Amino acid sequence: MVPENTEIGVSRFSYTESDQLIAQNLQGRASVLDIEPSAVDATLIQSLTLLLFGEFDRPAIESTIGDTDGYTLTGSYRSYRTARNTETDTQFAFDEEVVVVGNDLELWIDTHAGDRERLETSTPVFTELFDRAPTPNVEGQPGPPPEEGFPDDIDAWLVSLPGIGEDAEEIGQTWIYAFDDPPSDNDTQAVRQTLSSLPLVKCIDETATDGRFLRVTGAVTLDFEVPLQTKSGRYRREPDRTSLSLSDDLPR
Repeated sequence: MVPENTEIGVSRFSYTESDQLIAQNLQGRASVLDIEPSAVDATLIQSLTLLLFGEFDRPAIESTIGDTDGYTLTGSYRSYRTARNTETDTQFAFDEEVVVVGNDLELWIDTHAGDRERLETSTPVFTELFDRAPTPNVEGQPGPPPEEGFPDDIDAWLVSLPGIGEDAEEIGQTWIYAFDDPPSDNDTQAVRQTLSSLPLVKCIDETATDGRFLRVTGAVTLDFEVPLQTKSGRYRREPDRTSLSLSDDLPR
């Protein structure tokens, strides 16, 4: 992941190893690549860019792009072959282990290679947040969440959700907040009330503090009808989806 103080400017991210969410993320801009979900170990969405991690058949992807109208191979960067959509200008880069879809691909490739500062280096609190997450399926961002009602002194936050079953109607979820200082009772109450007011949150079960970290557990419903948008307005949670994570549904 890249930090906030880079050229992209936005650092909200969603990382998942869930088979269902991986399959869902392959249905957007990456669908042209014809990659099987079984080849993907994890996906990361951040700042309108989708990254796939796994084992990929580079020649097959190259052939698929070359045979598809509206797409063209453009060259290479480091170990990656590059391409773009000639109508939307969406860029692609791929090798045998990583596929990148979006823009500013050199930034992401250089960061993945260790030549640029990563999020955990620029914002070390995320290392502690990741260590406290009960699952590897996480979404988070520096600063307080965008919804009104959260305390302003939240330094960073993370939400962790389990894999989602096909017939699930609700799932447990864990929210973790890092405050500038140990949260007060008023801070805890404000977080609890704000979470409870969100459309998808069914209940809040417990809150617990550990130094400057506040951990909240509860459940969210998967049976909803009103489409929601993130603050950027570009990632949508649509009614027929069971994902509560950022989804790659931008135009192909």
